[in-house]
Amino acid sequence: NGLYTALGSPSLPGWVTNGGDPCVENWQGVGCAASNITSITLNGINLGGQLGNTLANFTSIITLELSNNIIGGTIPDNLPVTIQRFFLSGNQLSGSLPSTLSTLTLLTDMSLSSNHLSGEIPDVFSALTGLINLDFSSNNLTGPLPPSMGNLKALTTL
Repeated sequence: NGLYTALGSPSLPGWVTNGGDPCVENWQGVGCAASNITSITLNGINLGGQLGNTLANFTSIITLELSNNIIGGTIPDNLPVTIQRFFLSGNQLSGSLPSTLSTLTLLTDMSLSSNHLSGEIPDVFSALTGLINLDFSSNNLTGPLPPSMGNLKALTTL
């Protein structure tokens, strides 16, 4: 409900601002295992608003795909530590990359390309040893690649 509200309460079948059960009621783009939300996939459907501060409440989420929308604001600090695939490319996100990316130790794929992100890439990759694909292209990032990127032994695409 918090994510739905933060995104501006868009017209999405099943989604509501209060109550409801996305797993039982088949909310558009929501995947579940039993009663746990494991994925949200809503690509290219003109979602606006922001991500808000409730993403950490998704304690079982593995995949968050919200690419090719018009989501603005910043990437929240409190991301769910269970996330493995994190796709926010092609939005209107701004600000810097959060240092809390370091807590996403299960991350395998992340694309934040084609936004308005700025500043230096933080040195947060020491524990992200399972990261295979990483895309920060087409932003306004500056500075050198951080030393901890040397720990990304599984990385095949940068």
